[in-house]
Amino acid sequence: MNHAKTDKELVHMWATGDSQAGAELIERHSVAVFRFLRNKVPEHAIDELSQVIFEACARGIESFREEASFRTYLYRIACNRIVDFYRKQHRAVSVVDIDVLTHSIEDLGAGPSTWLARREEQRILINALRRLPLQDQIVLELFYWEDMTAAEIGEVMNVVEPTVRGRLRAAKKRLAELYQETSAAGPRGEDTEQDVQSWLCDIRGQLAKS
Repeated sequence: MNHAKTDKELVHMWATGDSQAGAELIERHSVAVFRFLRNKVPEHAIDELSQVIFEACARGIESFREEASFRTYLYRIACNRIVDFYRKQHRAVSVVDIDVLTHSIEDLGAGPSTWLARREEQRILINALRRLPLQDQIVLELFYWEDMTAAEIGEVMNVVEPTVRGRLRAAKKRLAELYQETSAAGPRGEDTEQDVQSWLCDIRGQLAKS
């Protein structure tokens, strides 16, 4: 009975010239990459940016370090391409370069979210995520929606694990504050932080079914 090959097996096959293994690996992760882009770039840019990400992945697969997971390698490329996307947009209107990761998606001009949340609190939470600095939005989404550990997120963002843990704590607190600012009614203080974590997990379940 044939068993499904692991990412590591497919990466090795791809790196040694098996293009079918590469196609299988890309198909396996394409939905996740689309989901990752969906709340960070305009809808019209998602398909093209997905293609750019996988092309970059293919170009670098021969030098892929197998001690890292393919998933962290792929998301690191995705993060870099998102940053490149907004840098190019900004340079078109300004000669001043910016650190994209310290700006929010809302500030970077991504436009309104097209995500159709099932409940009002989810809609508010998604919009609040887009008002966080991009690096904090990414940390939260990788942790809650992609089920990555702090160590894996550190590999994606090229920072040490303690830095990731600090960003997670600060980002959760700021997200709860943004939720409070947007919602006229609702829990306050620690109750909000606990509810925010619960709602993030609920959205993850919704994403898995979409």
